[in-house]
This record gives sequence, structure tokens and C-alpha cells, in this order.
Amino acid sequence: MHRDRRIVMCIPAGRRGHMEILLQLLTSKHYNTVVDRVQFWMNTLDEADLAWMHDYKTTKDPNDWVELIRPPKGTVINPRILWHSVCKFYRYARDADTVYVKVDDDICAIDTLERFVAFLDFRIDNEEYFLISANVLNNAILTHYHQRFGNFKTDRGIVRYDSHDRLGLWDGQFAEYTHEQLLDDELDRFRGNFPRCVILQDYERICINWVAWNGEDMALFAGDVAKEDELDLTVRKPSSLGRPCAIFGNFVVVHFSFGPQNKHMARTGYLDMYRCKAFGLPHKLEPRNWDTADISTKTVESTIVPEEPIRFLATHSGNDANWRSKKTSVRPTPKSSLIIIPRDTLTPVGDIVLTTPNPSVLVL
Repeated sequence: MHRDRRIVMCIPAGRRGHMEILLQLLTSKHYNTVVDRVQFWMNTLDEADLAWMHDYKTTKDPNDWVELIRPPKGTVINPRILWHSVCKFYRYARDADTVYVKVDDDICAIDTLERFVAFLDFRIDNEEYFLISANVLNNAILTHYHQRFGNFKTDRGIVRYDSHDRLGLWDGQFAEYTHEQLLDDELDRFRGNFPRCVILQDYERICINWVAWNGEDMALFAGDVAKEDELDLTVRKPSSLGRPCAIFGNFVVVHFSFGPQNKHMARTGYLDMYRCKAFGLPHKLEPRNWDTADISTKTVESTIVPEEPIRFLATHSGNDANWRSKKTSVRPTPKSSLIIIPRDTLTPVGDIVLTTPNPSVLVL
């Protein structure tokens, strides 16, 4: 319980090699002192994974923390498009006075319990937002922000403001490069150099690797979610209610890989590294020599109409926060989607709303 709300964590399950890392993180960081129940959404046909879940429930859950949730009768699970059956499980996440936190099974590093509680507080205190996302590393929209704020490098490509960006979601080597920048295990810079809150006021689509909602809100639709749950929960339902989603920047988690990145990431050794870190075992992973690596550094060319000026509102929570750009006519160069907005065009403001009409903007 937290502030008279039940806290239920929902994990679309599940790949045992990833879930053992996530469960170890949740228990070792004492999330079980706040989270009342963990639901394993058994969205798989893999017999070994199903057996692992049953074994975990039987042998490693003496306090009955975990609940095995089977798919509703008639659910068709296609191993090639598992996300199309996840939608059937939201009907189990709509009780009143309950905060639900959906967590991908391949979350491989998480912030402190104190930061998680701050995330829950933000969810409870801001009912005007439909979903609240954590500050997820290896999530295209968040990578775009972090490149803009200087937290991730841009020498291997610019991630556009697009949840399905070619680099940010599809490129396995770029995902590896993202994880390499996390080797020092320091999450502070991703909190300190990022707004506390980013409001997706234009109902932008965002990947839902770690998101929270109020049970009453899911009950408005009786838990009826479309196959494309991400699109439905971040665009369609929020826009129909007039309640955008938001990102809470002060709580950071790390997402291992998206489907198109899986094959490459499985060969990198990073999953073993995160497993060793979770279980407190020594492990050293040497960075790749990117000078000889075969990785695309091309950026997708801008689709901005040259005649249209770019209006860009931005926030920053560093020493010179907060700031916002004036209306400007800065334009992309012909061969690049990178738009540079000089810092001297920014003016201080108070409360911030962040919007990004252009997909690839950096403030320098």
C-alpha cells in the first residue's frame, strides 16, 4: 500500500532469462515493501518459460506476492506477434483505489526505492495525465530527449522524435552503443539533466516499457484495449479523454531491447552483465571498438517543409534551468535532420510544457 492505494505491478510474461533479472532487482531493492502484488501476465506458449513462472510461484514466493494471470478464454497467442495478445490482460488491471504499473519483462536496471515512491506520488498527485511513463533508457522518444540534453552521444546517429525511429527502435548495434554509455552504472545524469515532467500534450505515441495508470481510468473502458496497446493507450484513449500522457523524469529504468534489436543484443554479453549486477556478482564487459564496428551513422533526412518556421519549446533542469526557445526560423541543413538552436535564443520560464514539432532538434 502507498497513500491508501494498492500498488500492483503487471509484467507481460515472460522470458525467464530476463524475468529472473527483473525479479531479483525488485526484491533486492525492496520494491516488495511498497508493491502489494505482482501479476505475471502469462502471454507465452513457451513451455520452459511457463514452467519457470510456476516454479517461481511455488518455490520463491512464500509471501504470495506473485499472481499468475492466465489469458482470458479464447485468446489467441501468436509467438511472432506477442504484443497483439497483451491487450487481453488489461481487464485484470482496473480496480478502484489501485495504481497499476506495467513493466516490460526485460527491464534490466531500476532506480532506488525512494525514486520509485516519488514516481508513485507523481502518479497519484497528477490525475490529469492518463499514463505516466518512467524515464526509460533505450526508448526512442526518451533517447531523443537525452541526446538533446547531452546525456547520450550523437556521434553514431540522431534519434528522431518518433517512438519507432529507425535507430532508436530497430537498430541493434545502436542499442548496444546505448547500453555501453551506461557501463558506469550512474543514473544520476539522466535525472539531473532532464525535466522533472515532460507532458506529451500533442498525444505523441511513446513506447510503454514502464508506465502507470489509475485503475479507475482503465475501468472507463472496462479494460478493453486494442491489439496495438501502445497506440491505444498513449494516443487514442488519452486524446478521447483530453488527458495526455506524461514522463516523470526523476525515476530512471533501463530497457534491454526491442524486438528488432533482440538478435544483435543477444550476442553482446550485456544481458549477462546485467544479470551479474542484479545478483551482486563480479562482471566486466569491455566496450566495443566502434572505430572498426559496422554501424550506420546516417540520420533520416528531415521532412520539415522549408517554408514553415520551427516552433520549439524546451526545458532543462541543469544549472541554467528552466528555459524555453523563442519562436525561431532555424532550419535544417540540406543533408541532415539535425537542427541546432543556439542557447542564446532561449528565455527563462517557470512551469514548462515540452513539445517538439521537429523530430531531430538539439540545443547547443
